[in-house]
Amino acid sequence: MIPSPRSYALVSGVLLSTLFVFESKAHALPEDEALRLCLTKSRTSTIQDALGECRQRLGLDMSSAATLCSVARVLRTRGEMHEALKAAQRARTLEPRKVDAWNLEGSLLLDMNHEAEAVTALRQVIRLAPDSLAGYLRLGIALRRLERYEEAITVYRAALKIAPERADLLNNLAVVLRKQGKHDDAITLLQESLRRTPGDFDIQLNLAIALRAANRYAEAAQLYEAAIEKRPGHFDLLFDLAATYAKMKRNDTAIRLYHRYIEAVQTRDPQAALRARAEVEELKR
Repeated sequence: MIPSPRSYALVSGVLLSTLFVFESKAHALPEDEALRLCLTKSRTSTIQDALGECRQRLGLDMSSAATLCSVARVLRTRGEMHEALKAAQRARTLEPRKVDAWNLEGSLLLDMNHEAEAVTALRQVIRLAPDSLAGYLRLGIALRRLERYEEAITVYRAALKIAPERADLLNNLAVVLRKQGKHDDAITLLQESLRRTPGDFDIQLNLAIALRAANRYAEAAQLYEAAIEKRPGHFDLLFDLAATYAKMKRNDTAIRLYHRYIEAVQTRDPQAALRARAEVEELKR
């Protein structure tokens, strides 16, 4: 809401003194934080107007690739994905060898589910910076989503040569191997990954999924139970655990878990609750 002229008149002195303090603080901060603060304070109605206001207030050089990267990062945190992408693309056009700009473009495209375009940008990251683990990680994710599994495996193995200690790389490689049906290989990698980062929720969950895919239901159930204890609001885990117990022929336990799942999701996701009811009816036959 835009304040009335009367409200401006009533608080003009406060506004001026606040603005002076704000601008003093903003100029003393790194560019990203200064811009974030400026956009938060802006009263304009569109992001373009807010950017124009902050450009003047902070003296931003919009012909600088570094400044445009700052703009892209801040806009991303505000959910202004298309404007952030434009800023990142302008930055890499100005400086075609600026790794930060290509990385930003690739990660934004990935967030926007434009995986094929993300692959192009992220391959450029690796060409310019062969040791960029962020580039390898994001490129692997984009390739996995595109079901280009062999390429994703090659990317993760190359990254592991640079940083063999990274548990997240082992985890991501394992997910791709599981997608290919190489369950035993995936399990081995995930167990090693979990050994390096004990208690990591995502790795623990991926291991449970791989164990269930390999028909190792008792081990999978233990991990699902532990995951539910950590994240009781992660209701999909209840469905997966119920399905695992059903595979173990522990129907009473499976039905109880399906009912917990139905109670949790029936309001926000009636279709999911319906699927669970169908599973219960099947188990009762």
